[in-house]
This record gives sequence, C-alpha cells and structure tokens, in this order.
Amino acid sequence: SFTDNDLTLARPSPPPPPSPPAPPSPPLATVLPFVITGGCASKSAVLDGVEYAAAGYTASGAPYYRDSSSSYYIYWDPDCNAPARWVVNDLAPSTSASSDLDGDGQCKFIAYIDSEDSSSPPLGTNTWQVLCDGSFTDNDLTLARPSPSPPPSPPAPPSPPLATVLPFVITGGCSGQPVLDGVEYAAAGYTASGAPYYRDSSSSYYIYWDPDCNAPARWVVNDLAPSTSASSDLDGDGQCKFIAYIDSEDSSSPPLGTNTWQVLCDGSFTDNDL
Repeated sequence: SFTDNDLTLARPSPPPPPSPPAPPSPPLATVLPFVITGGCASKSAVLDGVEYAAAGYTASGAPYYRDSSSSYYIYWDPDCNAPARWVVNDLAPSTSASSDLDGDGQCKFIAYIDSEDSSSPPLGTNTWQVLCDGSFTDNDLTLARPSPSPPPSPPAPPSPPLATVLPFVITGGCSGQPVLDGVEYAAAGYTASGAPYYRDSSSSYYIYWDPDCNAPARWVVNDLAPSTSASSDLDGDGQCKFIAYIDSEDSSSPPLGTNTWQVLCDGSFTDNDL
C-alpha cells in the first residue's frame, strides 16, 4: 500500500576540478652534470671518474644522464617491480613509458639506489647497490659537480713596434765564424712567442730565441730564418743545429754586454765570450 515516505532530491556533487598540469621541466642546459667515483674495479669504466651530463627527460619529468661515450645512462625509474630508484644502465630509458623504462621486462641494472626524489640522483657519497663480480653489493659512490675549467690565460701583451727594438753589434767570435765579429743585427720581426728576431745586413744570418728545441730556452745564431708560427724548433730542421747559442729565459733580447756563448768553432762547440 502507499505510505508516506520522505525522499530527498538533490543536485549531484560537481566533479572535482582537473589536476593542474605538471610544471614544465627546466631547460636542459640548466641541469648540471656530475662526476661519479668510487665504483668497484669491475665497474670502474662506468662508475669511477666518469662524467654524466643531462641528455633529456623521461615521461615523469625526471632528467636522465648519459656519459660522454653514449654507452651508459643514469635515470629515475618510478616503478620497475620495486620502489622508485635511480639506476645505472647500458640501455637508454624510454621517454614515454611510466615504468620499466629500459623495456627489458626484467629490471636489470648495473647499479641502483632507492629514492623518491626524481629531480636528481643523490649528490655526495651514498651507498648504492652495484653489480660487482656477478652480484649486487653495497658500494659507496660519490656524485659531485665537475671541477670548473681554469680561466683562460690572459692574452699576451702586444709586441712593441719593431722600430723601437734597437739593433746591436756582435763582436768576439772565433776566426771560423766571421758572422760573429763586428756584424750588426737589426730587428726583422717577431716569432710566435712574441720574441723579436734579428737579421744581419746580408740577410744571411739570424739571431732568435727558441723556447724549446730539445734543450732549455736559448738565444741562437743560425743561417736559417726562424718560423714565426712554430712554438719549438724554430728553424724546423728537426736537429736543432746552430752556429752559436746561449741559454736564457729572457725572450725580450739576447743578453747585452759580454757573455759566454757556445760557438761552433773548428767543428765543435767551445766557450766564446761574445
């Protein structure tokens, strides 16, 4: 039979608002690289002294990293039949999958550490599980930012105008080397080091500073013009044969005054005050 019955009619609850979109991943260039050290001997090529740089993002928005050989990867896997973790793998991670990012269905890794933080693998020294000699063992790995590159060397000061480099006369050479007795040498140019080089009036002999010719830096007398671009063995003969030389770290000028040079006199080098 019909009876009184209080019924309630109400509007349905509105659906919950949509979740806000995930924040955009930061530009890849702002994700800093790191160097990993401390791996066991069998994994040293992957985990000891190896730099990893950001290479992209996975579907979760976490960055993934790749070594310079492009053979190994470090990435965050939110679910591979285990807690979320950072892993080291020789397979690149999927950028669209939400779990088992290497897609092998087995979750095999070279190393891993459990972590809920997807923004970066843990920096500093932490205990990872590393596949050493066939089994996973505790291995303290250190992840640190690479040392900054040294600042570039300041540019070399400009060489003085050639006209300001004064000539000199050399005297005192042994009888077999008339090129060293009463001969004037004038500046003819500059070598790569910025040192001036000199030439006699006959343009047959040169005096220049060679910073490295299988010997200490030295001023030399030669019948070959020096290279203006080479940094060593400026006469390019591969033998460093000279008429005369004197060791000197001062590239601005050969030593003025009287000094003992080694001079090729009668087939052998002897002390000669020039």
